[in-house]
Amino acid sequence: MKWGKGFTLIELTVAIVLLAIAMLTITTMLVPNIRNSAEPQYQVRAAALADSIFNQILTRSFDENSDHNGGYYRCGENGADGTLTSCTTLSQFGPDNNEAITGYNDVDDFGAANGMSAVYVIEPSVNSSERDLDELISDNGSYRNFTVNITVDYFVDNDQGIDQTNIIKRIQLEISASRYGPYLFTAYKGNY
Repeated sequence: MKWGKGFTLIELTVAIVLLAIAMLTITTMLVPNIRNSAEPQYQVRAAALADSIFNQILTRSFDENSDHNGGYYRCGENGADGTLTSCTTLSQFGPDNNEAITGYNDVDDFGAANGMSAVYVIEPSVNSSERDLDELISDNGSYRNFTVNITVDYFVDNDQGIDQTNIIKRIQLEISASRYGPYLFTAYKGNY
C-alpha cells in the first residue's frame, strides 16, 4: 500500500471550514464573558470608593449652624448664646463661600444647592462646576475613570413630624466607572 504525499485541496478546504466554525463558536461564547468579567472588579472598587467618601462626609457636622467642636448644640435648638439657630435651608446647600474641599465642615458642603448633585472627577475641567475627586479622597489618581455624583438633601422622619431637631440628611452617591454603573449608595446623618 502506498501513502499519498499530502492533503488534497478538498481536505484542506473542509479542515479550514471546520476550524473557522469552531473558532466562531468559541469567540461568541467567550468574548461576552470576558467583557462582563471586569464588572465585578468595578463593583468592588465603587464600593470601596463609596466607603472612603462616606468616611469623609459622615465625620463632618450635621449642619453649618451646628457646633463643629463636639456637638454641644445643634441646629434647631438654642445655641451657646441662648438664641435659636435654624438649620441650613436646602437652597443654601453646597460649599460655603466657594471653600476648598479641605474646608468642608458640614455634610451639605459636599452636595449642591437645592438638592442637586455635585460632580466629582479626577482632574476636573478648569471652567466647569466639577470638583476634584483626588482632593476629596486623598488619592493619587487610582480612580481615573470614575465619576461620583453626590446629592445631599433632607429626609424627614414622618413619624416624628417636621421638628428641626429630628431632621435627617440623606447623602446619595451615584458612582460610574468607565462604561460600568451607575452604582448607587445611600447614607444618613442625623441631627444629634
